[in-house]
Amino acid sequence: MKHIARLFGIIALAAIIGFLMTACDDGNGEDIGSDINNGSGALGATLNLSGQVYTWFDWGDIGGFEIFTGNLGVHSDGFGGTGSVTNGQLNFSIGRPARLFSILYLFQEMEAEGLNNFRFNPAEAQCAMLGLLTIPDGSIGRGNAVLNSITANGRSDTMHLGSYIYVDRDVNFSADLTQSNYHDRYYTVNAFNINLKAGWNALYGEETRIIEYTEAGTILNYIITYSTASPGGLRWVFQDWSDW
Repeated sequence: MKHIARLFGIIALAAIIGFLMTACDDGNGEDIGSDINNGSGALGATLNLSGQVYTWFDWGDIGGFEIFTGNLGVHSDGFGGTGSVTNGQLNFSIGRPARLFSILYLFQEMEAEGLNNFRFNPAEAQCAMLGLLTIPDGSIGRGNAVLNSITANGRSDTMHLGSYIYVDRDVNFSADLTQSNYHDRYYTVNAFNINLKAGWNALYGEETRIIEYTEAGTILNYIITYSTASPGGLRWVFQDWSDW
């Protein structure tokens, strides 16, 4: 359960915008691209992604987003599709992925078995997960984070992350409210019941972190929600791994 954020393939994107947990955005992000939907998450047979790309700067106690204006080649790490970033604008399109995996294998990789009464149907479904677009020595993912509050006794912030999943048939998966702890980290995953339509679907993860400073030490509470409805305020974030 300590790795539950891997569900929906968002852990790598969490690393990209994790800096926001020390100097968070004001929440005035953008939500540009074909993943704006009516809450169903269904995007059709072809996934079209577009929008302004940003980078993250970190100057000690000051951090924030900067508009990216460069050019990049973009690919999906073997799933197919074509696209690029031109003058900072992302355009990427992919139809049926070049390779599909058993949905059983995918959920095993996501460690979803740690969820309370996790279930999905049908088990024969084939799928592909697209959490990040890759470039040489880097990646582009979709997310944002907002500072909710900060006091002498703690702070609270919320991170939103987006990813995309292709399924070859309609699929339903769900889980009941799940609570667990790992040392001084306490996790709550809200119950969810998600229907995926054949083709591409958008999936979003929201993680609210509540930090409490006590005499005994620091206590971390994580509240995690999964949904097909876009939370808004998301950005395409480019991380240049060659800087690491």
